[in-house]
Amino acid sequence: MVQETLKIFGAIDILFNNAGIPNPPLMLHELPIADWDAVMGVSLRGMFLVMKAVRPAMLRQKKGAIINTASVAGLMAGSEASSLANAAPYGVAKHGVIGRTRHAAVAYARDGIRINAIAPGAHLTRPLAVPREEMAKVNERLVRYIPMGRLGHPSERQGLAVYIASDASSYVTGATFVHDGGFTA
Repeated sequence: MVQETLKIFGAIDILFNNAGIPNPPLMLHELPIADWDAVMGVSLRGMFLVMKAVRPAMLRQKKGAIINTASVAGLMAGSEASSLANAAPYGVAKHGVIGRTRHAAVAYARDGIRINAIAPGAHLTRPLAVPREEMAKVNERLVRYIPMGRLGHPSERQGLAVYIASDASSYVTGATFVHDGGFTA
């Protein structure tokens, strides 16, 4: 991927590192280890490997912007009584994305590489492993807790991503930008 991109474009200025999979809605003690490993493999290991692969090109260039997709699940934890408790592996992985973003931002700031994260809340996206009717019920419940009274639309994140990737944010690194309609406020 990196070599092909360099061959075509000659540089890698921006990496939008967007990966994550849900886990089955089970409590931690019920969750099979394979499901835990799958979530960690995509959200943590997969994103780490892509950052690792792109970093040498950005180091040679002495510039670059990396945007990691975290989640509001990486900023909070569910209680045993909430449905968020059943998303523990996903939340733990997204906490890890935020931590990795901050650590890498500090490590590569003097090399001209800015590394930030976007933590979206509930958006109208097609879930990977959840039936539509079940997701509709989850979304209906979530909307009650979002001060803006609606789910976000994926296109609403575009402006934020452009800002983070552009020179307009040249003094920003290690930040996590929350995009959640006020949910975590």
